[in-house]
Amino acid sequence: MKNTTSKLGIVLLLMALSLAVKGQDAAGSTTNDASERGPSKNRYVLAWQPGKAKNIYGIALGFLGQDVVCNAPYHQKTFGVNAQLGGGLYHWKQLTRSEYNSRVAGPGYQESAGFKSMTNGLQISLFGTQTAVVHGIAASFLVSTGEQVDGAAINLGASVYSRLNGISVSFRNDSFRVRGLQLGVTNHANRMRGIQLGIWNRTLEPNGVLQIGIFNNLGPERRTWPLLNFGGFAKKNTSNDE
Repeated sequence: MKNTTSKLGIVLLLMALSLAVKGQDAAGSTTNDASERGPSKNRYVLAWQPGKAKNIYGIALGFLGQDVVCNAPYHQKTFGVNAQLGGGLYHWKQLTRSEYNSRVAGPGYQESAGFKSMTNGLQISLFGTQTAVVHGIAASFLVSTGEQVDGAAINLGASVYSRLNGISVSFRNDSFRVRGLQLGVTNHANRMRGIQLGIWNRTLEPNGVLQIGIFNNLGPERRTWPLLNFGGFAKKNTSNDE
């Protein structure tokens, strides 16, 4: 009787251990599947960047922004404040020259075409900001750079965006396609519809542009006028200007 009871106890113990191991394997496979599907977690109040959080609701804080992870297979959106110590410091050369993203600057552009980061709200930095798309305000003491800003870019040094929809206020403003206002010492745009206000203003392809400054250069023929210049108001709208 005692032997039967002991055997039964051993069998029950082995069954329990077997079920426990199967449960751990199932949990492990679920975790692996989730990692294969990619990050899907949201973060609230405060999150570190760069990171694998898909959406950050609150403050995204970091020395650098999400865009510094060149081969990251995931995207990140911030709803609130994106604070970087110096994401744009890497692009200090854009204080004197610009590098545009041709995929963004050209026709057939779509905002959702694979950007790694997007800020909806306020983006601030001590040395400079670097985020692909900003819906709101990008401000720093040096350089603000990215593919697109819808709102305002305010920087002491330079604001360099492939597309600007709104206001850019800096010592040097440079964008491939502008719809809005550039206010600075030097302002440059390849395609523009809006106002340039500064000492030196330059637009290659005006689509309704008013320039106010000491030197105003407008059009491919490089027509230069002092104080006031305008042109392109009779030009028909094209998809490249949208």
